[in-house]
Amino acid sequence: MYILSTDWDSSCNGNAVAEAHAKYNEYLLENKDAFPISAYEFATATWHHDFSHHKALHDSWLSDFAVMETGDVNSRTVSIQLVLFGAFHDGHLHIEYSNVTSYQIGSSASGHTSINRDEVRLSESGLVVHEIVWWQSTNWTIECADINVKWIPLANDV
Repeated sequence: MYILSTDWDSSCNGNAVAEAHAKYNEYLLENKDAFPISAYEFATATWHHDFSHHKALHDSWLSDFAVMETGDVNSRTVSIQLVLFGAFHDGHLHIEYSNVTSYQIGSSASGHTSINRDEVRLSESGLVVHEIVWWQSTNWTIECADINVKWIPLANDV
């Protein structure tokens, strides 16, 4: 929609990436009240798209991915946990998607290498969507009620 690799073309416009991010930030601000607080904080975190920040998703590696389905026969709930090894290899970003309503996880024969771009937005039904584009053009899209994120730095060896 805004900042994924297919959303802009810098070959004709050297400012395309900056303009896309400006539109995306405007979209997030305009829709702030529609987002759950934690998903909005994740989407707008200063570190989220700052490639020099250790928590940034760009260039982080897939470390772990789990889909959990809980409940009984009458009521099932799906959650997803994604763990990324930071691009600077100094910590893990744990992302939990609660009350997942849909997800599409593209696969790759060569592994997932690292994340190229990602975007958090609202679905037509008002839920949160997190779309991740991996470097080999594999896309993951997760629609959920909320996103919670936690950074766990690696312990320094003494």
